[in-house]
Amino acid sequence: MDWLPTWVIILLPMLGLFLHELTHLIIAKHQGANGVELVSTFPVFRLGVDYPDPPSSRQLRVMALAPLLIGIVTGIVAYTSGLWASIRHSQPYYLHVIVGLSWLCYTHVSPADLQTAWRPTQYFKQC
Repeated sequence: MDWLPTWVIILLPMLGLFLHELTHLIIAKHQGANGVELVSTFPVFRLGVDYPDPPSSRQLRVMALAPLLIGIVTGIVAYTSGLWASIRHSQPYYLHVIVGLSWLCYTHVSPADLQTAWRPTQYFKQC
């Protein structure tokens, strides 16, 4: 296979963004969230998370930066295990670029994530 279908090139970054948000939800549920509700869909897809007690600032920072932390660990494991080298030398020749961009879509830190990680106490004042 020396080519990739166009839908794969389009869907991989979208999958990265979906998994990024799903990671936030998994970490929130792991930290004791009661429920998740859809707050808005336009212009920004936003979810509200209900806690029985307000989480600590450390928990909010971990929740906000979870995709970045998991992405860094995944990148280190892929590089040290030789998986990245095998991706670079596989066909099609640009596969490593697509995988790298999808990884960046997953690990990106949005302004809302940065705001929550930088000042976690401000998070509850806005809600």
